[in-house]
Amino acid sequence: MKRLFCLILLLLSVSALSARKWVFTVLNSASCPVTVNIGSETYVLSVADKYATEPPRAIVIYNDNNFQWSAYDKAGDPIKHWSEQNVFDDNGNLKHTRIVLCGAGYVFRQSDSSSSYDSGGDSSSVSGYAGSDSGEGYSDAGDTQYQASPDYSHMSTSDYAKLTAIETVGNTINQFGSVAAQMTKLPSSYYPYIGINLGMSRFAGQYARIKTCLGGGGGFTLMGGVGKEWIFSPNNDKNLLWHVGLGYYMTDDCGSEFGMNILLGETPVCPNKGLLLEISYGYFFGYDQIFGVYGSLGIGGGNLDSKNAKFIFDWNIGIAVKLWSR
Repeated sequence: MKRLFCLILLLLSVSALSARKWVFTVLNSASCPVTVNIGSETYVLSVADKYATEPPRAIVIYNDNNFQWSAYDKAGDPIKHWSEQNVFDDNGNLKHTRIVLCGAGYVFRQSDSSSSYDSGGDSSSVSGYAGSDSGEGYSDAGDTQYQASPDYSHMSTSDYAKLTAIETVGNTINQFGSVAAQMTKLPSSYYPYIGINLGMSRFAGQYARIKTCLGGGGGFTLMGGVGKEWIFSPNNDKNLLWHVGLGYYMTDDCGSEFGMNILLGETPVCPNKGLLLEISYGYFFGYDQIFGVYGSLGIGGGNLDSKNAKFIFDWNIGIAVKLWSR
């Protein structure tokens, strides 16, 4: 188990270090609010603060050196001038790359560590291309329309904290999934496999499920099962309990299996279905690793068809039997 956790920590650290930090800020207050489209996401900067490093006065993303962005001022005119500058710490290590949006009608003075680019023409939009350490910008015309996201600067502290927590969970899932997907290329003596799980949980009741892990040292998980509530006090005992799920797993090939899954199903906790995010750990015994045990913890929400959603905390224990494995 210790070997598995060390492997996960190492892989997550390498994955995090490979991502470059980008900080977008606005130079001129006359341009605000500025709408910035980065990939498929849309952000709004309502305050001009060239040296900001955190939201809501700055947009912070972690990405490699290859992504596209576009920006528009308060009048909807494309931002045609910006500067790109690498910021280093005292030891000479790259902290982040700052992109300062200078406005649709402003010219920013070029320096050795930053540059601006004027696309010219009367195009209806301008998109930037990040990824060059030389700080040069790339522009391309287009007619894509975007819808602005909520303005972070007007959020309450609690709403901003909730949004940050959701983004953190999303980033964690994406990072875990990325590492697990990379580990599908690692050969394993016991994966992929198809098995049966027998267990009990607050979310699924007492259940039987089919589970399959597809990959090698890491990969993808699919599962589905049915159950009934006999032990705990049921609030939804008239409907058939069922659940389906998907997620990612990693293994050290010594019996340990670490997973992160999303489950949807009819739960005994409340009516109108529930959605759950869980982390799980399982261990298979012996040389053949056919029989094992597992447990998980999860959080989510239920009563999804109603305005009054119910918070769900789940714990789950069970036994696992492999019907087929490599």
